[in-house]
Amino acid sequence: MKKRANRILSAILAAMVVVTMSGMTVFAEEVSSAPVAPEEGSSSSAPATPEGEDASSSAPTVPEEENSSSTPTAPEGEDASSSTPTAPEGEDASSSTPEVPGESSSSTPTAPQEQVPAQPLTPAAPAPQETGIAIDGKYYNSIADAIKEGDGKTISITKDISEDVVIPEKTTITLDIASGITLKNTSSHTIENHGTLTVTGSGTVENTTGSRAALANYPGATATLKGCTFTGNTWYVIKNLGTLTMSGADLVQKDAGSSAIDNGWYNNKGNDLNLDYPSSASVSLTINGGTFTAANGGEGSLFGYGVGDGSKGGFLKITDGTFNGVFATNDGYPHIPTISGGTFNKEVDAKYLAVGYECRKSGDKFVVVGADSGVVVDPAPSTPKDEVTIPSGATEEEKQAIEEAKKDLTSSSNPAATTAPTGLETVVIPEEAKKAAEEQNAAEIKVVISTVVEEVGTKEVKNEDGTVSVVVTSVQFDVEPKWVVGNTSGLISNLNGNTITFRLPVPSSVTAKYAKVEHKGDKTQYVDILSEGGAKYVELSATHFSPFTLTFTDSKPSSGGSSGHSGGSYQDKVDDFWQDVKDQISESKDGDTIKIDAKSYENMPWTVMELLGKHNVTLVIEWDGGDTITIPAGKAQSTEGSRLYWPLSSLAELYKGQQPSEDKPGTTPEQPSEPDKSNPSTGDAYPMAALITALAAVSVAGATFSRKRR
Repeated sequence: MKKRANRILSAILAAMVVVTMSGMTVFAEEVSSAPVAPEEGSSSSAPATPEGEDASSSAPTVPEEENSSSTPTAPEGEDASSSTPTAPEGEDASSSTPEVPGESSSSTPTAPQEQVPAQPLTPAAPAPQETGIAIDGKYYNSIADAIKEGDGKTISITKDISEDVVIPEKTTITLDIASGITLKNTSSHTIENHGTLTVTGSGTVENTTGSRAALANYPGATATLKGCTFTGNTWYVIKNLGTLTMSGADLVQKDAGSSAIDNGWYNNKGNDLNLDYPSSASVSLTINGGTFTAANGGEGSLFGYGVGDGSKGGFLKITDGTFNGVFATNDGYPHIPTISGGTFNKEVDAKYLAVGYECRKSGDKFVVVGADSGVVVDPAPSTPKDEVTIPSGATEEEKQAIEEAKKDLTSSSNPAATTAPTGLETVVIPEEAKKAAEEQNAAEIKVVISTVVEEVGTKEVKNEDGTVSVVVTSVQFDVEPKWVVGNTSGLISNLNGNTITFRLPVPSSVTAKYAKVEHKGDKTQYVDILSEGGAKYVELSATHFSPFTLTFTDSKPSSGGSSGHSGGSYQDKVDDFWQDVKDQISESKDGDTIKIDAKSYENMPWTVMELLGKHNVTLVIEWDGGDTITIPAGKAQSTEGSRLYWPLSSLAELYKGQQPSEDKPGTTPEQPSEPDKSNPSTGDAYPMAALITALAAVSVAGATFSRKRR
């Protein structure tokens, strides 16, 4: 019985070992750091001992008071490791694997062969691209290392690097410095060139060490700077004793005591890279583009100069570029500069100009151009001017609304002030403009759309809560094409048949969708109010110029064009009413009196007054804003070039006390019907506040400057 019991116990133990080993296999597949089962045929089936650990710590331990053949289970509440069988003292860990009684050791279950390889315990080496220095995808720990293998190749720099870079003789290297990346020195020149160097990219080459340059170009060396910004704050930014060409690089000098570039020999080792003054030398600097900023806000010297003849001093040729600094004019200037192009903040001395070139004024700059070059016509943006007069009778709310509107309308950041008009390129420039350009030695004539804000119309609107707000309802602009040369300007009358497209500003307080645009000689049009960066404007096109009036509205005729006489919208009825008045005047006989009731229409078109001046008739106007207005025959106001409307409040003052010359009955045109006050879908009446708001949005009846209050 005992032997049979042992066999049963052995079978149970074997089964449990299989289950246990099966669980370990799964764990090994899921956790890479778990022990890996030995390969088949190995001398040991126990888990491998991790490197650096005592074998005893990883071997199974035998629970106290238990036979080695007992099941290795951890007591409840204890760590499993404490109940794992351990190898007997003095024995190899492999021998500590418990054997199943009555069974061969070869029957110990083994883990499946499909095992996940254990991960290395040491971290991988850093990726080489972290250096930021590479040639054709291969990375280097320093630029010096890259130069050793980079003759004739391009070294890409994609991380900030602090290193003194030396290009050896007979070595050709291109340094490409990425945008936002800085190559900075440690103790000497940032780049010391003895070979052939090209610099590209849009990064920065900087030097901060005394008597050291961002680029030192040695005798016999050739450097071509096609990109990047070179800067320094203790010495020359560039010292050139070889051949240097700049065709896209920028330069910034922060040292007030040094020139931006020192080109040629100074006959002083401290200024000449610690080299002896030669008996002869060939030094040249050619600038075909780039931006050069000297120290002291452009008051410093751009190019340093030494003593001696020109060949030692250095040859300087400028064909293009933007220069903000002073050209030395000392008689000992040895560079023999030849300038045939470029833009300068100071007038260039004629002795530095190439033969056949001259320096001309261009705005607040100077440009060097060929002496036979014509004057350039340059369309330019312009900021509107303010000529609005606030009436003495305006309320504080009206004054505030007008002042706020004026700020928006004359802002230099509004798209109307930052966008040049199109179509002005081929206008006929007056002879006086050409003469002004010649007298001022100017290189260009600017052509602009001059805009003056003349009137801002406002109106009171009753809000739903019973309060009253003042809103901007209209703006009148005087718009003219002009030429500008320096401080001289004049009108352009011949547009050469062009259609000019331009922008007019709109106050930011305007919430309407459209602007009704009225312009003499053109049909009334409705345009969208546009927005850019929070600023509002409209874009218009015209073939001739005179005052433009914008009236802001949320509605427009279905055609979107001229209001015509369709009679559809409220504004159409207003236009139709005044058209009927003009028809009555045109059809009247001398001495007739025409009586009308304008109700709430407070602005009479200028064309009505123009007709009164041509016909011997009297116009009597009744209106809701005040006393009856009588314009006697022969007393019409003369036409004003900038006026589109006559406010009835103004006419009431002009014709105060006037009476009809004769009491002849006259005809009265059909009166404008009030807008339908019922909701077409429900038949219900609109609330009064909503009706007032709607009328305020579409009515042109509003005081341009002020109106008589009821």
